[in-house]
Amino acid sequence: MSQMSPSPGLGTRSSALTPSVSSLQSPHDDLYILPATTSSPQSGSSRPSPVPMGHTLPPELVADVVEHLDYQDVAGADRQTIRAACRAARAFKYPCQRLMYRTVLLNGHNLPSTNRHFVAFPHLARHVKELHLQYSEGGDYAVLEGLLRRFINITVFTVSANAPSTIWSTLPAPFRSGVQHLWRRGSFQSVNLHHFGDISMELMGEVLGTSGQVGLFDVAVAQGQEGDSIPEAQAGPTDIVRFETNAPSLTSPILRLLYPRTHALRILIVNQLEISAEIEENLSPLLGAVQLTLEHLSLALSGRRHAPARRTALLSLPALPRLISLDLRFAFPDPRVCNAPESHPPPPLLLLLLLTLLPTAPALRQLTLHAEIPVDYEYATHMPTSCATLVELDTLLAAYILMCPETPSTHEVHYVPHFVHDTLMGNQEGVDLIVYKAALQEAMPRAMKLGIRVLECASCTGRIEEFSV
Repeated sequence: MSQMSPSPGLGTRSSALTPSVSSLQSPHDDLYILPATTSSPQSGSSRPSPVPMGHTLPPELVADVVEHLDYQDVAGADRQTIRAACRAARAFKYPCQRLMYRTVLLNGHNLPSTNRHFVAFPHLARHVKELHLQYSEGGDYAVLEGLLRRFINITVFTVSANAPSTIWSTLPAPFRSGVQHLWRRGSFQSVNLHHFGDISMELMGEVLGTSGQVGLFDVAVAQGQEGDSIPEAQAGPTDIVRFETNAPSLTSPILRLLYPRTHALRILIVNQLEISAEIEENLSPLLGAVQLTLEHLSLALSGRRHAPARRTALLSLPALPRLISLDLRFAFPDPRVCNAPESHPPPPLLLLLLLTLLPTAPALRQLTLHAEIPVDYEYATHMPTSCATLVELDTLLAAYILMCPETPSTHEVHYVPHFVHDTLMGNQEGVDLIVYKAALQEAMPRAMKLGIRVLECASCTGRIEEFSV
């Protein structure tokens, strides 16, 4: 059976559903352990008496064992480990099923067989917490609505298309009706929508009203409705506390639907930012609407290798008095394509954002810079040099650290290099972080001396999640 890849920007545990897991429904004998001695009436000798495992291990311990199963085995096609654990003893059966069916990935090709599986074993549908549904042209969606009605405990619902700008109104009726029925049921922990265009204002309002955590990526409202008023039924105070999107989706009609729901927005994540009029036309009003509630802001700059034209004027962005954490993600130019491979220049937009945001965020306690660095082993251009290209970044970071109170434990600056290797070069040894840190001390002496922490990429995993609701 085909397996759908997870949707972009998602970091959840995934497992593709396969019909062969129906073998887990067979009853299994208890595994007997812990011998207990009993006297034999014939010989008077003692012999071990089996004790069911489920009677000796507390459920919390069994659940903890199951949760520590290898991630790759759970997400892989065969998942031998999770199946073996399920057969080990009856005590393991329920927690293993709960783990195996926690996340279901659906597409048009595996939909019929997945539906047959849940028809045969309907009780398994209650374990499904995360549902990722991908539309692909030519799929069979006749049974989709009935299957979606079986999933009554979904907390995370993601709908995506395998082609960009897929027109919503051209999708098969069973697909649209099934998804819209689930949206209208609401009460999700998180809802995400990827790669759809021509969505009506009313339907977009429904999406924004289904959950307190919403993600919109490459979506657009139907042509001709940009100037329509917000549908009255959708203008209610459904508060969103976490909103993630990319810059192309921050259009005026979507923002107008979003504004009535931003009274409690604490976490904002925006990707694919570039220096353009849109950053002030759309991002600035959104920041202004949430400036009194926003606590975490993550901005990812566009990953284009060629740096855009330099701009000297500050960005027109509002003050963020309650901002606690700021993440800025950027990429250094690829030395194989930029005009000055030895310069190692940071993107101009990064400097503008630092210049604009740092002085207006008095409550900021954590600044994290995630730098994507193309690795070039031949010329070592991924190593920063003591030339003047990082002097502006050094000055900005040093000035921020100096203006912070004398309590460094509550005001941290993190620099996280993400080394990107050329896949055509085959397996390469990883970059030595100690060597890189020494080079960075030469390139940014003032900021490094004041206490910037250079962290491995893995050590920052989950940093945003600390602010999740």
